[in-house]
Amino acid sequence: MKRTRATLILTAIAIGLQAQVHTPSTIEEESGTKSGRHTLIANYSPGWITSKVVTDDNDEYSWQSGTGYELDYRFLSDSGYGFSLNYASNKTDYPAWMGYYRLDLRYYGASFVYGGSLSDHWIATVEAGLGYTTYEGKKKTEGGFGTRWGLSLEYRLTQTFGLGVNIVHIVHTFPDEDKNKRNDDTLNGFKRLAMNLGLRIYL
Repeated sequence: MKRTRATLILTAIAIGLQAQVHTPSTIEEESGTKSGRHTLIANYSPGWITSKVVTDDNDEYSWQSGTGYELDYRFLSDSGYGFSLNYASNKTDYPAWMGYYRLDLRYYGASFVYGGSLSDHWIATVEAGLGYTTYEGKKKTEGGFGTRWGLSLEYRLTQTFGLGVNIVHIVHTFPDEDKNKRNDDTLNGFKRLAMNLGLRIYL
């Protein structure tokens, strides 16, 4: 009798564990994948120009804060590998004798992405990319080469929407002809570190 009762209890526990293991979460069941294959990202982008900048008044600044925004599209496969398309725009103002000196930078690029779900709701990714960058001066806009590194953490609220934060570092480099863009002894360009906050839309 005792053996029969113990057998029934163990059988019930085994059935319960099996159901728990094979029952997907609501988000996973509805979307087909916890990490989301296609994601649209819109970020508010406060950050800092970490490199040295020389204004028209020959004043030198570093770690000057500014704001901007970033728009991305990300594809992430079930294996954790994927890619993203990136656009970033930011403006940073520096004090000047007549008003202010504005540094206007834009970045267009693509990144290699690796990441996935940490749990039913949390998603983490890392990115490394290359792109085209522009610098807008007083009289003309010039183009150059850019690199992008990012680390992202997001929380999936529903099947469709989530919130995220990511740290992004972009290096903007330009031709050596215009020395007014030189920020140090080795790079003709600018380095920017941003803390992006924004919305995720899972398609």
